Amino acid sequence: MLTIDTLFVNKEIFNPNPENEASSFGIWDLTKSSVNYNIGFMNSRKIYTVPEGQEMRPDLISLYQTGDIQYCGSIMKINGISNPFAIDKGQSMFILTPSVIQKTYEKKKNENTQGGSNKSSALDNIKKTQEDKKFKISPGRKKFLDKSVKNTPPLILPPNVSQPGDRRFSRKGRVFTFAPDAGKGGFNRPLI
Repeated sequence: MLTIDTLFVNKEIFNPNPENEASSFGIWDLTKSSVNYNIGFMNSRKIYTVPEGQEMRPDLISLYQTGDIQYCGSIMKINGISNPFAIDKGQSMFILTPSVIQKTYEKKKNENTQGGSNKSSALDNIKKTQEDKKFKISPGRKKFLDKSVKNTPPLILPPNVSQPGDRRFSRKGRVFTFAPDAGKGGFNRPLI
Protein backbone atom coordinates (compact mmCIF):
# COMPACT_ATOMS: atom_id res chain seq x y z
CA MET A 1 0.00 0.00 0.00
CA LEU A 2 1.32 3.43 -0.94
CA THR A 3 1.70 5.77 2.03
CA ILE A 4 1.76 9.48 1.24
CA ASP A 5 3.57 11.32 4.00
CA THR A 6 1.92 14.73 3.54
CA LEU A 7 -1.47 13.16 4.26
CA PHE A 8 -0.73 11.68 7.68
CA VAL A 9 2.08 13.68 9.30
CA ASN A 10 0.97 16.49 11.69
CA LYS A 11 -2.74 15.83 11.05
CA GLU A 12 -5.38 16.00 13.74
CA ILE A 13 -7.72 13.02 14.04
CA PHE A 14 -11.14 13.35 15.61
CA ASN A 15 -12.73 10.18 16.92
CA PRO A 16 -16.31 10.42 18.14
CA ASN A 17 -15.53 7.32 20.21
CA PRO A 18 -13.03 8.23 22.98
CA GLU A 19 -11.69 4.68 23.18
CA ASN A 20 -10.41 4.95 19.58
CA GLU A 21 -8.51 8.19 20.21
CA ALA A 22 -5.08 6.54 19.89
CA SER A 23 -5.94 4.73 16.66
CA SER A 24 -5.17 5.99 13.17
CA PHE A 25 -8.74 5.85 11.90
CA GLY A 26 -11.31 8.54 12.44
CA ILE A 27 -12.12 11.91 10.92
CA TRP A 28 -8.94 13.50 9.56
CA ASP A 29 -8.65 17.21 8.84
CA LEU A 30 -6.83 17.14 5.50
CA THR A 31 -7.17 20.91 5.02
CA LYS A 32 -4.50 21.73 7.61
CA SER A 33 -0.97 22.02 6.39
CA SER A 34 1.44 19.34 7.57
CA VAL A 35 4.68 20.98 6.42
CA ASN A 36 6.39 24.35 6.55
CA TYR A 37 8.82 25.03 3.73
CA ASN A 38 10.07 28.34 5.19
CA ILE A 39 13.44 26.83 5.99
CA GLY A 40 16.79 27.29 4.31
CA PHE A 41 16.84 24.21 2.11
CA MET A 42 18.11 25.80 -1.09
CA ASN A 43 21.52 24.13 -0.75
CA SER A 44 20.13 20.79 0.36
CA ARG A 45 18.29 19.90 -2.81
CA LYS A 46 19.23 18.45 -6.14
CA ILE A 47 17.62 18.62 -9.53
CA TYR A 48 16.50 15.29 -10.94
CA THR A 49 15.36 14.58 -14.49
CA VAL A 50 12.69 11.90 -14.70
CA PRO A 51 13.92 9.00 -16.87
CA GLU A 52 11.82 6.64 -18.95
CA GLY A 53 10.06 4.10 -16.75
CA GLN A 54 9.54 6.49 -13.85
CA GLU A 55 6.97 8.78 -15.45
CA MET A 56 3.71 8.85 -13.46
CA ARG A 57 5.53 7.03 -10.61
CA PRO A 58 6.38 9.37 -7.69
CA ASP A 59 6.83 6.29 -5.51
CA LEU A 60 9.71 5.02 -7.68
CA ILE A 61 11.28 8.48 -7.85
CA SER A 62 11.14 8.68 -4.06
CA LEU A 63 12.54 5.17 -3.66
CA TYR A 64 15.49 5.73 -6.02
CA GLN A 65 16.32 9.26 -4.82
CA THR A 66 15.70 9.08 -1.05
CA GLY A 67 15.78 5.35 -0.38
CA ASP A 68 12.17 5.18 0.84
CA ILE A 69 8.80 5.46 -0.93
CA GLN A 70 7.21 7.29 2.01
CA TYR A 71 8.53 10.66 0.76
CA CYS A 72 6.63 10.62 -2.55
CA GLY A 73 4.00 13.05 -1.16
CA SER A 74 6.69 15.52 -0.11
CA ILE A 75 8.44 15.30 -3.47
CA MET A 76 5.18 16.00 -5.28
CA LYS A 77 4.32 18.88 -2.89
CA ILE A 78 7.75 20.52 -3.27
CA ASN A 79 7.45 20.40 -7.06
CA GLY A 80 3.85 21.66 -7.11
CA ILE A 81 2.44 18.43 -8.52
CA SER A 82 -1.04 17.41 -7.43
CA ASN A 83 -1.62 14.73 -10.05
CA PRO A 84 1.02 11.97 -10.16
CA PHE A 85 -0.10 11.07 -13.70
CA ALA A 86 1.22 14.47 -14.84
CA ILE A 87 4.85 13.45 -14.23
CA ASP A 88 6.43 13.07 -17.67
CA LYS A 89 9.72 11.69 -18.96
CA GLY A 90 12.37 14.43 -19.06
CA GLN A 91 10.63 16.60 -16.44
CA SER A 92 12.96 18.29 -13.93
CA MET A 93 12.13 17.88 -10.26
CA PHE A 94 13.63 19.14 -7.01
CA ILE A 95 14.56 16.36 -4.60
CA LEU A 96 15.17 17.10 -0.90
CA THR A 97 17.10 14.82 1.40
CA PRO A 98 15.04 12.87 3.96
CA SER A 99 16.59 14.87 6.82
CA VAL A 100 15.44 18.17 5.27
CA ILE A 101 11.96 16.75 4.67
CA GLN A 102 11.82 15.76 8.35
CA LYS A 103 12.85 19.31 9.32
CA THR A 104 9.87 20.71 7.39
CA TYR A 105 7.55 18.46 9.40
CA GLU A 106 9.25 19.30 12.70
CA LYS A 107 8.99 23.04 12.03
CA LYS A 108 5.25 22.75 11.40
CA LYS A 109 4.83 20.55 14.48
CA ASN A 110 6.64 23.15 16.61
CA GLU A 111 4.41 25.90 15.23
CA ASN A 112 1.34 23.87 16.16
CA THR A 113 2.54 23.17 19.71
CA GLN A 114 3.78 26.72 20.41
CA GLY A 115 0.33 28.21 20.32
CA GLY A 116 -0.37 27.65 16.68
CA SER A 117 -3.53 25.84 17.73
CA ASN A 118 -4.71 28.91 19.65
CA LYS A 119 -4.18 31.16 16.64
CA SER A 120 -6.85 30.86 14.02
CA SER A 121 -5.69 30.71 10.45
CA ALA A 122 -7.48 32.40 7.59
CA LEU A 123 -8.94 29.05 6.56
CA ASP A 124 -10.30 28.47 10.07
CA ASN A 125 -11.91 31.92 10.01
CA ILE A 126 -13.56 31.20 6.66
CA LYS A 127 -14.85 27.85 7.93
CA LYS A 128 -16.25 29.51 11.05
CA THR A 129 -18.09 32.23 9.12
CA GLN A 130 -19.54 29.66 6.73
CA GLU A 131 -20.76 27.52 9.64
CA ASP A 132 -22.32 30.58 11.26
CA LYS A 133 -24.10 31.44 8.03
CA LYS A 134 -25.36 27.91 7.66
CA PHE A 135 -27.04 27.78 11.05
CA LYS A 136 -28.24 31.39 11.43
CA ILE A 137 -31.27 32.58 9.46
CA SER A 138 -32.49 36.15 9.74
CA PRO A 139 -36.15 36.66 10.75
CA GLY A 140 -36.95 38.24 7.37
CA ARG A 141 -35.48 35.24 5.52
CA LYS A 142 -37.38 32.82 7.75
CA LYS A 143 -40.67 34.66 7.06
CA PHE A 144 -39.97 34.57 3.33
CA LEU A 145 -39.20 30.83 3.42
CA ASP A 146 -42.34 30.06 5.44
CA LYS A 147 -44.45 32.07 2.99
CA SER A 148 -42.92 30.49 -0.11
CA VAL A 149 -43.24 26.96 1.27
CA LYS A 150 -46.97 27.42 1.91
CA ASN A 151 -47.57 28.71 -1.64
CA THR A 152 -45.67 26.06 -3.55
CA PRO A 153 -46.63 25.71 -7.19
CA PRO A 154 -47.90 22.33 -8.35
CA LEU A 155 -45.24 19.90 -9.41
CA ILE A 156 -44.84 19.08 -13.08
CA LEU A 157 -45.75 15.43 -13.14
CA PRO A 158 -46.79 12.90 -15.78
CA PRO A 159 -50.57 12.53 -16.25
CA ASN A 160 -50.71 9.22 -14.42
CA VAL A 161 -49.18 10.62 -11.19
CA SER A 162 -51.20 12.71 -8.74
CA GLN A 163 -49.92 15.81 -6.94
CA PRO A 164 -48.93 15.38 -3.28
CA GLY A 165 -52.02 15.85 -1.13
CA ASP A 166 -54.52 15.18 -3.93
CA ARG A 167 -57.24 12.61 -3.38
CA ARG A 168 -56.72 9.31 -5.11
CA PHE A 169 -60.31 8.94 -6.25
CA SER A 170 -63.63 10.76 -6.18
CA ARG A 171 -67.22 9.61 -6.56
CA LYS A 172 -70.02 11.41 -8.37
CA GLY A 173 -73.13 9.32 -8.23
CA ARG A 174 -72.24 5.98 -9.72
CA VAL A 175 -69.08 7.27 -11.43
CA PHE A 176 -65.67 6.87 -9.80
CA THR A 177 -62.77 9.02 -10.98
CA PHE A 178 -59.22 7.94 -10.17
CA ALA A 179 -55.76 9.56 -9.95
CA PRO A 180 -55.07 13.11 -11.17
CA ASP A 181 -58.60 13.82 -12.38
CA ALA A 182 -60.08 13.01 -8.94
CA GLY A 183 -59.27 16.41 -7.47
CA LYS A 184 -60.27 18.32 -10.60
CA GLY A 185 -63.82 16.97 -10.80
CA GLY A 186 -63.77 15.96 -14.46
CA PHE A 187 -63.28 12.77 -16.37
CA ASN A 188 -62.93 11.72 -19.96
CA ARG A 189 -66.12 10.39 -21.50
CA PRO A 190 -65.65 7.32 -23.66
CA LEU A 191 -65.77 7.88 -27.41
CA ILE A 192 -68.58 5.99 -29.22
